[in-house]
Amino acid sequence: MDFSDSMMGIVRKEFPQAEIVTDLFHVMQIYGTKGLNAMRMKLKRANTTEVKRQRREFKKRQEQNAWLRFLVRMYGASTDISPCARNWLIFSY
Repeated sequence: MDFSDSMMGIVRKEFPQAEIVTDLFHVMQIYGTKGLNAMRMKLKRANTTEVKRQRREFKKRQEQNAWLRFLVRMYGASTDISPCARNWLIFSY
């Protein structure tokens, strides 16, 4: 039988001498599902945290690239400058 309170009450009232037995399906449904849901939520939270971190990094890179494009327009530097010069332009201001 399943674990519902209404079913348990009916069985106890109508069959007071009956031995209550639960089947494996209902045991696994309750306890197996709880464990799986806990693991699923843990993985979901970890993934959400990672996605948020990646979005922050992407936004930061976009802002840095926007700053570089601004400096290129202002000072007329070419866009194919060396990485060293590019880093200097980004971080020196």
